[in-house]
Amino acid sequence: MAPRLTADDRLQRLITKCRERVDEAQPPPQALSHTPDSKLGSLAREAGYERLSALFSEKLGEALREAGVGTHPDLTDPMNTRDTRIHFYDLEHPLPGTQQTRLLLQIELEMSGFLERNFAARVCRMDRRHTQMGSRRMVSGPAG
Repeated sequence: MAPRLTADDRLQRLITKCRERVDEAQPPPQALSHTPDSKLGSLAREAGYERLSALFSEKLGEALREAGVGTHPDLTDPMNTRDTRIHFYDLEHPLPGTQQTRLLLQIELEMSGFLERNFAARVCRMDRRHTQMGSRRMVSGPAG
């Protein structure tokens, strides 16, 4: 029977695996869609954790940074859930144009205004389309 791995051994094995996945992506990716990724819940399970916690996220993030691996979004982002997809990249080759999610919309009011303007415009366009389509009736006669 193989000896059980300690929590530190499992975490180190995960870090090594992530580093190898980043190294396999040659040439360095220019977009998030080309980077290796995993769900945060899968990472926690591989590291031997049953639940996500701020301590786990900090510990994993620090260990990945020490190995030269960056993540997007940041592992300590409070919006992360078990289903959040974490992208890995080489810190020596940062991805152009990415910024942390908490910096994207600084104020919730700004976001709610954006949603209201865009959602209301889309609903209005859809209503017009349905109204126009409803007034057009297709008449089919006998084939002949």
